[in-house]
Amino acid sequence: MTLHFFGCYILNNTRQKFYDLDPVESFDSANNVGLRNHYICSTYAARLMVPRKNGLIVTVSSSGGMAYLFNTAYGIGKSGCDRLAADIAVDLCEANITSLSLWPGPVKTEIIHKRIIIGGESNPIKGVFDAGETIEYSGKCVVALASDPKQMQYNGQILTTADIGRKYNLFDDDKTQPKEMAPRFREFIDCLNKIRNPADYRENAKI
Repeated sequence: MTLHFFGCYILNNTRQKFYDLDPVESFDSANNVGLRNHYICSTYAARLMVPRKNGLIVTVSSSGGMAYLFNTAYGIGKSGCDRLAADIAVDLCEANITSLSLWPGPVKTEIIHKRIIIGGESNPIKGVFDAGETIEYSGKCVVALASDPKQMQYNGQILTTADIGRKYNLFDDDKTQPKEMAPRFREFIDCLNKIRNPADYRENAKI
């Protein structure tokens, strides 16, 4: 499974009913590249970081973990990525390793640029991606977080590239910053970050 195939599959099956798609193909196409590989890579990264008592693991997710976006399988995977970042944060906090979930905004990937920005004049989501982030912007955010000696304060949290960009004064290639989340989305993120605080996991288990 390649990222290119994943991108094509998601675009070709946007807003398709889950029961109209092959269940194995749709789930694996959405989640083998994302959720499954994040889990595998996080495991091997942790084995290197734990003995050193230092590190940062960033799970790339999206607002698709909050509400319906492309299709059902996509949302399941992104929600799982957010939970993955929060749960491994519990296992890693004593080793001084930070785990967090990063939500980029609309990203102008190669497939998006080709299929939507250039060739999607009639596509209803074209305007969203026209004002999107470059693929490098998330990298700038990760570098800023990795360079912050106080990064542990974000352990287990969901962070958006918009929030990170404003905190660390980061700009994209066109000198812009991603648009901030709508207030109701901000409330959702803040609520999850509070509930999933790694320090409170024993308290959460009492529910």
